[in-house]
Amino acid sequence: MKKIKFCLMLLFVIMITFGCNSNKVNTGLPDTDKKEVMNLQGKSEHWKVDYLIRESETGSKYTLQCIISLLDQKEIIYNISYDINSPGGVSHLSGTMSSMDKNRKISILENDTISPSISTYALPPKGENIIITVIWNDNNEEQIIITP
Repeated sequence: MKKIKFCLMLLFVIMITFGCNSNKVNTGLPDTDKKEVMNLQGKSEHWKVDYLIRESETGSKYTLQCIISLLDQKEIIYNISYDINSPGGVSHLSGTMSSMDKNRKISILENDTISPSISTYALPPKGENIIITVIWNDNNEEQIIITP
């Protein structure tokens, strides 16, 4: 009887151990199992940028993700547009988000972050600027320039 209880207890511990280790957390970022090829960062007065390129398992060779984060989380953003221009034909990524009500008391940005991504076949050429332009709340504009 003691051997059966011991075996059941051991089996239970093994199942919990393997179950906990096999769960992956979905962060919204590309799989971290993929080899990171490039990780560039930049900053302006109001924004921070993480420019990540990882090898892809899809039809294209790379996955590019640009994470644009608001530095002052108290600021209310009711409209925003971004333009990410990577030289050498790598990618041009842009988008716009806006609220119908400019008097909102809540920012339209979830977690004060925008995180567009795109598949590409090329890497940005070394020494050529990647330019990220952010325009928000109708009249504010900043550029973040990063260089590989």
